[in-house]
Amino acid sequence: EVMDYEASALESKIRLVLERKCYGERPRQCVAFEDRSPSAVWHWEVASLELCFGKASIARIKEARSARGRRGRKVKALRRLCDALAKHPNDRAKISAEEEKVDKCKRDDAARALKSTEKKKKKPP
Repeated sequence: EVMDYEASALESKIRLVLERKCYGERPRQCVAFEDRSPSAVWHWEVASLELCFGKASIARIKEARSARGRRGRKVKALRRLCDALAKHPNDRAKISAEEEKVDKCKRDDAARALKSTEKKKKKPP
């Protein structure tokens, strides 16, 4: 009984500082603190960055959040493509539209990688 109380108290403290964000496909009627769906791409995040971190850390955290958002959009696009293939196997227009969304994610990833490579080349040793 004491362990249950301590776990409950710890859980409520965690929820004060952290929030669980869904970067992927959020299941309908899920409980954010309990759902374990891989396609949801759940991630715990500090609610108030400014209270816990300095400017340099905040910049890195925000970039990581952006990367998770991009990965979540890719997961959603892939899920929609799979759904279109399963539900409408003969509808080339619908499938093509969903394929284009997946391809856009891939192009964005490639452009970001190229930009990062160019940035590293310009950086002095």
